Amino acid sequence: MESKQSQGESVGQGAAIGQFIIVGVAVVCFVWAVIATVSGGAVEPPKVKVVEKEVPVNVPVNAASEQFVQTLGYRKAYELCRRVHQSIRYGAPFPKISKYNELSDVGSGHCGTFAYMFCRELRHSGFRKFTIYDLKNEKSGLIHSAVDVEINGKVYLFDPTVGVCYRVGMKEILKDPQQAERYDRVGFSESDQFGYAGKSFYDGVKIVKTYHADGPILSSLLSGDLFDAIEALPLEQRVMASAGRMKFMPKRLRVSSSFHDKSVMDVVDSKTGISSEFKMPVSIAIISDEHVILANYGKLLLLNLKKGVSQELKKPSDVKVWNPTGVHYNSMFRRLYVANYNGHNVLVFDVLADRTIRYRRQIAHEKFKSPENVSVSRDGRYIAVADYDGHAVSMFTDEGNLRWRKVVKQAHGVSFGSSDNFVYATALGSAQIQKFNLKGDLVGKAGSHGWGRERFLWPTDVCVSDKGVVTVADAHTGQISLHNEGLTEFAALAGNGPGLTLFNMPYSVEWERSGTILVADSFRHRIVRIDPRTQEIITVYRLGRMEGSDVIEAALIRNGPEGRAMVKLIPRKFSGVFSVSTGEPLGIGYVQNYLNADKKDEVIIELPMEGRELPSTYQPAYNYLVGKEGFSLMLNGAESLLTRSYFYFVWGGSKVIDGKRYTILGSPQCSVAIVVCEGLAARVRIEHSCWLVGESIVGDGFHLPMDSLLHVGVERINAFKRDVGSEAPLMELIRRALQHKLSLKEFQGRIRESGRSEEGKKLFGVCIDPSATDAKLVAAAKAYMESIVKTKRIYLMEFVMAKMILQRK
Repeated sequence: MESKQSQGESVGQGAAIGQFIIVGVAVVCFVWAVIATVSGGAVEPPKVKVVEKEVPVNVPVNAASEQFVQTLGYRKAYELCRRVHQSIRYGAPFPKISKYNELSDVGSGHCGTFAYMFCRELRHSGFRKFTIYDLKNEKSGLIHSAVDVEINGKVYLFDPTVGVCYRVGMKEILKDPQQAERYDRVGFSESDQFGYAGKSFYDGVKIVKTYHADGPILSSLLSGDLFDAIEALPLEQRVMASAGRMKFMPKRLRVSSSFHDKSVMDVVDSKTGISSEFKMPVSIAIISDEHVILANYGKLLLLNLKKGVSQELKKPSDVKVWNPTGVHYNSMFRRLYVANYNGHNVLVFDVLADRTIRYRRQIAHEKFKSPENVSVSRDGRYIAVADYDGHAVSMFTDEGNLRWRKVVKQAHGVSFGSSDNFVYATALGSAQIQKFNLKGDLVGKAGSHGWGRERFLWPTDVCVSDKGVVTVADAHTGQISLHNEGLTEFAALAGNGPGLTLFNMPYSVEWERSGTILVADSFRHRIVRIDPRTQEIITVYRLGRMEGSDVIEAALIRNGPEGRAMVKLIPRKFSGVFSVSTGEPLGIGYVQNYLNADKKDEVIIELPMEGRELPSTYQPAYNYLVGKEGFSLMLNGAESLLTRSYFYFVWGGSKVIDGKRYTILGSPQCSVAIVVCEGLAARVRIEHSCWLVGESIVGDGFHLPMDSLLHVGVERINAFKRDVGSEAPLMELIRRALQHKLSLKEFQGRIRESGRSEEGKKLFGVCIDPSATDAKLVAAAKAYMESIVKTKRIYLMEFVMAKMILQRK
């Protein structure tokens, strides 16, 4: 990380944006477990609760035996239908390839693509009897595709496009369309609005064509002779790759049938009575099968995984600077090693029988700048340290003697290999994994900036399992990638995005003895246990507490029952299913290295000023927005004036209300959103890990229409415009709009820290001058506006401050 803010409120800042690199096409496949085949039989599938608004518990697809598969055949096909429904973006077609034309042309939303992909997954999982139907409703003219699957002698209809599974087959539904009202829902699709499900569609449907699994067209397509290159890719990327553009698409994890969601309880200090709240974990050390120690740049936390309780490990009195970033536990000697970032050292502790720690000594060196992470060989002889600001990886003996120090740009993660013969480190500056022998020789490296296989944006951690699996956490893609010790990637898990099954900047990963991994999902304040073989989430440990939200409170209060309807609460366990689209990570766009979106991701924001028209369309990026003519709309001054959190990945949307355009800007790593209208702004509190998906704000367990959030901002901006003509002090009115919970003195303290441009610093200097009159403030604001276009960098909060001052006539 580039800078560390107090108590872990902001975790790591952005890398310099480099050139965008198109990702590679092929991904090396890796088989973790053998999936049992599905065969016929007379076993009746288990009864599943038929619902239209709830999502049933996910079912494991890695069956342990043939008998188990026979019993759960329907549930397994249901799971495959869910995977395809969530993984392929509605409306993304395959290219026109002769034998595929018929399937891909069915339905304006390309439901033939969904049907084909579902059939490929069926075949790979052992199913042999299935049929694609092309359908047409004679009354409405709608055309659609769905798939019959024979399981244990009974036929069921699956619709991966809409995201439903019927408990009877196509022919039975056509005989009695009322049966189409009974279905199991696996998700929600944009296609729902077209009416492809239920009696309303199947009443009047006729079969246009059928494609059997052993027929000439479908069997040829499934044989792989046309799609070998596509088949090498993960399911989530096949459609986009075949369409000629390689968007990064987060690979959603599945939810285990034994899933547990635990809210971690804080242990209250018996002496002070203070509860130890802990957020944003960035490093994990596994102490035992039940206990882990976490670091977050401000604290150490002992977490009991079995009981779901936690306790802060206090700063030793002998340690002057306490800034724990990386932690590592050596089980042979029961010692904990802590990378102490601003202490410029590594602290060594004994872990006592009651899991408390006792300070032992420090490892320091004159060249240390900011130790970020630490790893220790199993025999305790060697200690490797990643020095982030020192751009180096260092090797020490247990006595603290330096053996070697090698240049690694922005070194962040470090780990010994499975046999302790090598040291692996991640370099944020070059987006690489680097491999050193014990002499300090560079013997291997892999990776470059970009999306895709063996490419990284911000590889923050590396951990090597006992079996030699080199595992990398990339905070900015959200992926956990798996490599062999030769640094060849063979699998990747998850990605950043909304919902339970995706992450929000995971900073750390650690292997457990059982073969599962623990991931520190930093900006969701949770630890996630994952089985990488099945790619399933087993347990979630939620840290800290939910923050208060102006938006949710306002939506629940406004207009009584109508207001309550504005918030759609979602069962936390299934919140991941409610993401509208998996095709755009973070629901935002990127530029250069982070470019991953189309023109439709542009945000319209109007910043009117006299004498010069500024660009009104911008593409969201990392920490700022990019406009036409080389203009950049910068948000990196907002972390002080509006919030101590940091706008990392930016999302934005706009809407015209009462003839005026209101724009909302936010970040899933920040608990504040900004509403802007004609250069005036209001601050609206939301939650961490809120994502703009379509026109909804998707949070942890809720959906909120974007309109609800905008209206909170509209009310505050209108209140400012109404009051600015009064006799109230100008800076007091601006405080109410931007930071109504701070005192004027506290607000002025924020202003003092927030200037970024030279002109902005001058303007803010006048704002905090107690002797400044309104005339002096207006003059300073006009001077700022006159100079703003020279650098083509618009610092949003500087512009907003000037614009709000100029409202005083």
